[in-house]
Amino acid sequence: MNGVAGFFQEYFISPITSHSGYNPINTFAYALIAIVLCFFVIYPFLNKRKIKFDINFALAVLPYVILGSTVRIFEESYSSVFLISRSASPLEFGYYFISPGIYVMIGLLTIFSLVISLKIGRKKKCNPLNVFRNVGIILSAPVVSYHMFHFTHIEAFLGILMTTAAVSGVVFLVYRKAKNKLFNDKLNRLTLIGQALDGSATAIILQFYPVYFEQHFLSSAIIQTFGPFAFLLVKVMVAIVVLYFIDYMLATKGVTKNFAGFVKILIIILGFATGTRDMFSVSMTTAI
Repeated sequence: MNGVAGFFQEYFISPITSHSGYNPINTFAYALIAIVLCFFVIYPFLNKRKIKFDINFALAVLPYVILGSTVRIFEESYSSVFLISRSASPLEFGYYFISPGIYVMIGLLTIFSLVISLKIGRKKKCNPLNVFRNVGIILSAPVVSYHMFHFTHIEAFLGILMTTAAVSGVVFLVYRKAKNKLFNDKLNRLTLIGQALDGSATAIILQFYPVYFEQHFLSSAIIQTFGPFAFLLVKVMVAIVVLYFIDYMLATKGVTKNFAGFVKILIIILGFATGTRDMFSVSMTTAI
């Protein structure tokens, strides 16, 4: 029993309490749990209720992603909006403001809001996605506004946004000139933008604000070997390859359109979640 307790202490508890980030063990465990929940619980649950995973759903869910990313910063002790101390215990409030607890909290809130929106939509005979999106905006707007009044490094915020726009714009222009239709799909565009945001935030923060460090071991290996902006390039290239693969599977009827859309939305969520968190985090840091 001591061995099991020691194992969890070393690979799951200590990384939270010591701010050391991710390791191969907890990364694999969290990824496995996420895959099981997403593909064997959440997708069947929502697909059964005839939810269409398209660009409209992606845009409706983004406010919840932004909410989770910005609420997360209340836990950062080096932030100008620090309010909550982190905890490694699921029985304590602080656990739900860091990974993986925050994904549980925001995920349940998002699904609950969607189910309620579906019921309101049926009862009021209105578009439930509009209700769902508006609830997310109402929840996230006060947090985002509060954070923006506490910016300490607005140049970082603007730099990350401009880099994201520039990188995405160049990719879209190249594909248009090549008459390639990959990014004619709006969901594909949003997928790339999300990954470009994540990559841009990481690259700019590590290049110009060295007080920060990369917590994910795979990303850290790339950055230490090739530099911060190599990570941005890798993120964009991997996103393009994955989109080609998903669309190939869709074209060959290897997957349904709704399932393909669901996978793309998961990638969108991952990109915007980490990218938005990092962008707001560096913009409100007091450590520089």
